[in-house]
Amino acid sequence: MRGPLTFALIALLGLAGCEEPNMTPTVERLAPRTAEASLTYSFASGSSASFTGAERQRIEHFLKPLALNRHDTLIVSVPKGSSARVDAQRVRALDSLLSRLPAQKRYVAGSDFRDLSTGARSGVMRAVRTSGLTVTCPTETKSEGCANARNLAAMVAYPGDVFLPAPTGTRYLPAPPPPEPLASSLETGSLSSE
Repeated sequence: MRGPLTFALIALLGLAGCEEPNMTPTVERLAPRTAEASLTYSFASGSSASFTGAERQRIEHFLKPLALNRHDTLIVSVPKGSSARVDAQRVRALDSLLSRLPAQKRYVAGSDFRDLSTGARSGVMRAVRTSGLTVTCPTETKSEGCANARNLAAMVAYPGDVFLPAPTGTRYLPAPPPPEPLASSLETGSLSSE
């Protein structure tokens, strides 16, 4: 009786060592270090897609000292207007006002039901500059994956991509050429078999 019990105990202890360690994935250890500035802006009225001269000047005075560059991100909330037409005009007006800035621009607009709209006037502009990446690792023990996370953080050329990736994947990889239509290749005889 003692033999099978000992064997079962040894087997359980052996299986306990097979448990996978609780390890945080490398990418989840990375976080951007950001500096932010924000401004609440207003359209002329709830049914308008234009700015008053004073408001336009106030926005320009906010943005000019920031000296935004192509690695910065400008997130702009677009207040819901009195109609879908006004909403589209507001995005165009903001895009026109901000077009000379090299920063990445993201417009965030509400997608709620139209009949719940009250014709809001105010939105928020948020400029975000990412200065680097922070790697989160426990200090009390040597944690697996921390060296990988630190190396990955050192290799990231544009830390802003960790904050808000570009909408397309064309920054790092060139777009492949469009495939040649099979029918035209057969007609011209340019399709070769290897």
